[in-house]
Amino acid sequence: MFIRIACLLSAVFCCFSQTADEKKKQPEEQRALELVPAKLDFGKIFDGAQPVKSVTLRNKGASPLTIKSLHTDCGCAIPRVLFPGGKVVHLEDGIHPVGVLKPGEEASMEVCFHTWGWDGKLNKNVTISTDDSAFPVTRLKVKAEIIDSLVIEPEFLDLGEIIRGRKVSGRVILRSKSIGDFDVKGIKDLPSYLQFSAKKLSSGENAEVMIEIKSKEEPPLGEWMRKLHIEIVNEHINQTRLQVKAKVVPKVCFSMNGKALDNELDFGVFPWNEGKTAEVDITNLVPEIPYHPLKVEKESAFCASCVETRLKELKAGELYRLVVRIRPVDKAPVFVRGALRIISDHPDLFLKRFSLIGWPSRIFEEGLRGSGD
Repeated sequence: MFIRIACLLSAVFCCFSQTADEKKKQPEEQRALELVPAKLDFGKIFDGAQPVKSVTLRNKGASPLTIKSLHTDCGCAIPRVLFPGGKVVHLEDGIHPVGVLKPGEEASMEVCFHTWGWDGKLNKNVTISTDDSAFPVTRLKVKAEIIDSLVIEPEFLDLGEIIRGRKVSGRVILRSKSIGDFDVKGIKDLPSYLQFSAKKLSSGENAEVMIEIKSKEEPPLGEWMRKLHIEIVNEHINQTRLQVKAKVVPKVCFSMNGKALDNELDFGVFPWNEGKTAEVDITNLVPEIPYHPLKVEKESAFCASCVETRLKELKAGELYRLVVRIRPVDKAPVFVRGALRIISDHPDLFLKRFSLIGWPSRIFEEGLRGSGD
């Protein structure tokens, strides 16, 4: 009797268990968006390769399905969708719909794996958002194992400080780690002010190529950084990346107390009854093109009458000092504000403009008023 009851309970439990499993599976089967395959495995790929795999997006529902947006949780797995009729959509911001699939219609989603900057085993997701109320989000799991292909020494090429008009160069060594023999074909999107040359140092499993980057024209002023795509000739990869940075300074530099000045001369807070003096050094870094300041002009300013200027020639054509003085005044102004213009005969710097700003302190005035009382 006990055995018969136990068997009956076991049968009932199995029945309930199957029913629960069916309930779990049934909603998933009602998902309108179907991915074929449901996962992407890129396997082992070399750093520098950009393999592409495709997934079919199929609308299994009875109503049109709107794909709202595509998102990835990394910068490596980059999707694009090819809709019927030739419409191609890349990553979207979710503001505008990506596209619509009619019932039974299919689209192809290509996923390109960008390997740069990644190492080892990766498990990522491409998230597809739709207007399916029951299943608004579908995730495509993407995995890969990245293998180092080249060693780049140094990893970042720092050209240092570049003076406009002077040429500089830097070198890096590319060494094979796991791809065997290779060569360098060129560099994509190389800025016009840079040029490169490549020299093969050794061949075979431990192949080495030296790349030299030179400046050939006057690059833009300021600090800049570029990612250069080096074209590689090899059966495993076709390119790699090199980050180049530099700081480009003008031929004529302006500094105060050893620090570079941009476009503002700030006197800070100072006693109004004492005034304040600032000395600006003007240095010509390319003496082959002499620099001669011709005159200093004051633009309209609040308290312009209390601003005095004087130029000193320390080394003709190369080094000058501009002395800017805010004189003591009878009554403390609220602030000093204006601009100076330095006119020169230099072909690259006919005009240099500095804005002036300063804050005369009223503490001394208030102290006198308090002692008089």
